[in-house]
Amino acid sequence: MINIVTMDLEGSYPLRFLLAHLHIDSLVGKRSLKAIRIALGKLPTGSEAYDRAYEDAMERIQGQIADSQELAKQVLSWITCAKRPLTTIELQHALAVEIGEKELDEDNLPEIEDMVSVCAGLVTFDEESNIIRLVHYTTQEYFERTWASWFPDAQGDIARTCLTYLSFRTFGTGLCILNDEFNTRLMVNPLYGYAARNWGHHARAASTEVEDLILHFLGREAEMSASIQVMEALRRWDDPFPSESTQITGMHLAAYFGLTNAILVLLKSCDDINSMDTNGQVKLLPPRNVEADSKDNGGLTPLSWAALSGHEAVVNLLLGRSDVEADSYDDEGRTPLSWAAWSGHEAVVQLLLGRSDVEADSENNGGQTPVSLAAGSGHEAVVELLLERSDVEADSKDNGGLTPLSWAALSGHEAVVNLLLGRSDVEADSKDYDGRTPLSWAAWSGYEAVVELLLERSDVEADSKDYDGRTPLSWAAESGNEEVVKLLLARSDVEADSKEYRGRTPLSRAAGSGNEAVVKLLLGRSDVKVDLQDNEGQTPLSWATRAGHETVVQLLLGRSDVEADLKDNGGLTPLSWATGRGHETVVRLLQSHISLP
Repeated sequence: MINIVTMDLEGSYPLRFLLAHLHIDSLVGKRSLKAIRIALGKLPTGSEAYDRAYEDAMERIQGQIADSQELAKQVLSWITCAKRPLTTIELQHALAVEIGEKELDEDNLPEIEDMVSVCAGLVTFDEESNIIRLVHYTTQEYFERTWASWFPDAQGDIARTCLTYLSFRTFGTGLCILNDEFNTRLMVNPLYGYAARNWGHHARAASTEVEDLILHFLGREAEMSASIQVMEALRRWDDPFPSESTQITGMHLAAYFGLTNAILVLLKSCDDINSMDTNGQVKLLPPRNVEADSKDNGGLTPLSWAALSGHEAVVNLLLGRSDVEADSYDDEGRTPLSWAAWSGHEAVVQLLLGRSDVEADSENNGGQTPVSLAAGSGHEAVVELLLERSDVEADSKDNGGLTPLSWAALSGHEAVVNLLLGRSDVEADSKDYDGRTPLSWAAWSGYEAVVELLLERSDVEADSKDYDGRTPLSWAAESGNEEVVKLLLARSDVEADSKEYRGRTPLSRAAGSGNEAVVKLLLGRSDVKVDLQDNEGQTPLSWATRAGHETVVQLLLGRSDVEADLKDNGGLTPLSWATGRGHETVVRLLQSHISLP
């Protein structure tokens, strides 16, 4: 048979070929022309054709022998419900886990060919990424809508697999002391990273009870500590998991994942580690002396962990206990409210603000309040909630003199900036302890929309100088934010060639940073002097040559009013700087413009 179906650049079947691919697969096993003709006559068409084709494929899967059917459903459930795409070896390990066993049997690893073939054309093996995935994005969309009907306990099955894996005998030694030992552990146990970071998310979403396995795992200090080490090492920038935390208890971990039922059991302190379950079997219970308000090495309590992760039910549960301090400070001076505000969890913020023993405007060690943290993170709804309180100062300054508006501006959160500018108690042009304004921060960060908002205000000085004499234009020029530079240069009240207290100009800053587009903009202005010397006698050309920015040097040398061998206060010319720093191309450029004796 000639294979007319080719893959697109992402390894998926093009949409126009996808149905053909599925239909061809549906004909496999037909024993006669009549059977094929009947099957072809029943092929779905129209807008529901894809769903019908996927349903037919699932029915073919269910018609397979039990082992093949089970393998196909496991493959599809993991691919659909995993929190990220799994590599092939990760998926093989996941499918090889036997619940209750203490180690992985390598003989149980399924073959890649079998994993693909039992799925009736719904998955494909992408050799480049080494991932087995669904054959098309529409397949993913289909299973996202319908997975609960095809594999209703997928989340529970994945959680049990992860917890079993994390409890393997090999992790009973606990933390790895050496980096090489830790890296070897990750390499030899491919599913370990995924299982450590995600078991709780699957457990929380499970439709069946997994508490026994959870409590068993949380009661094993060595295995739990080892998994926490992995969580820290593989932490993403957007992950709320507290960095470099130790002294973490099972209560902390359950709070982080939002495992309400597990926390309820953990809070029931017991005298004996073992007790009898309803069947008369010995059952592992949580460790003794579980503390609802215990602090990790950073001073965070389980309530703080739940608040920063946004688990409303857990927060509500912990707040209902008399032994939990609702406003406890960690070592950085942050409270549960601070964490919830920073993370943007509106419902948790509301819960905490409903407590009379929670200070709505508390300051952390850096002087930032919950509203400042929420503003800097761009959480408009949380900022609104906090500003409804009479005991929250909308324009409070932290230890650096930055207000919530400054934090929102430097982070580019347009909606929050707009919200704060609408308040009469917010100073739009407030200066921090370095003399920088919200406009200065937004210009430096390059947030054009925020700069526009601030420039619309009559009470904002477009050319204000900080305590080093630098203007918003100077900061934008150094950062290379071309569009912001354009906005500022369009203003009649902005001096294009203003000097800082050290004598440097916006052109000098742009040239020194190699920002070609900004240099071009400034050179196009008649009010910009190309050879203006700073307090050290250095020109924009000097700064560009010392940094080796060839294109900028060319731009500057293209000006007839540039003196290419002008000496600074130390007697050094641009050529001296370029030679001393080994910028050979720049040296040649300068030499071609200088008449050597």
